[in-house]
Amino acid sequence: AYGMYVFLISVIFTLMDWRAVISVNAVIGTHFLETGDFSPAFIRNELALVIIGIFFAILLNLFQNNAGRRKKLLAHVRLTEGELKKILEELAAYLSGSGRQERAWEDLELLESRLEGFREQAYEYRYNILRPHAGYYLRYFEMRTKQCLVLRNLHGELIKLSSLPGQAAAVASFMEYCASYVHEPNDPKAQLARLHGVMEQMKVEPLPGTREEFENRAALYHVLMDLEDFLLYKRTFVETMDERLRSIYWEQRSAR
Repeated sequence: AYGMYVFLISVIFTLMDWRAVISVNAVIGTHFLETGDFSPAFIRNELALVIIGIFFAILLNLFQNNAGRRKKLLAHVRLTEGELKKILEELAAYLSGSGRQERAWEDLELLESRLEGFREQAYEYRYNILRPHAGYYLRYFEMRTKQCLVLRNLHGELIKLSSLPGQAAAVASFMEYCASYVHEPNDPKAQLARLHGVMEQMKVEPLPGTREEFENRAALYHVLMDLEDFLLYKRTFVETMDERLRSIYWEQRSAR
């Protein structure tokens, strides 16, 4: 009967994503099955045990050294930025006619897989640190994940190109420019301004003369729109940071 109880509790809490409380409920269930008592005194006793457990968990957490975990997350940040930079450069090379878009696609899939693990580690860090700013890394990796989804869409536009229009060189140049600014503290206001300039320049280009040229030009313009979304995700991330977060995660780190 006890085994069935623990099994049912485990299934219910797993489905509700409450796995962290399975052990607590298993202990209380064991006490209840051993005593067969469910009186007010029993409930008060079990409640006291839970409160004591929570108190010591909080106390130990205050003295837990999370520097190693934070250092590991920072290494993941640097790896993510390096991979994003490489993917943008590979896409730019393809638009310049000197690369293969398949290479960027393979690297993008690998990065997305890694980001899933990075988000899980950032989630554990967030909910094991009693500090209001501990969610920074979780938000950071969520932002980079959204940027990867944008690059997926961008890749979809690239494979629609039957040939490279003359404007492809300007877009490739802009992507190389963006790649050099893929780092954590960058606020992409300057990149967005330059992107809008490229968009305006494309609008005043002579109209396409053939249907194929029109379709390729349209796909290229969608690439620019995807790049705008890519930059806006980072811009939103920067705008939602207060001065305290900037000081902790950018200024203090650069001063070391």
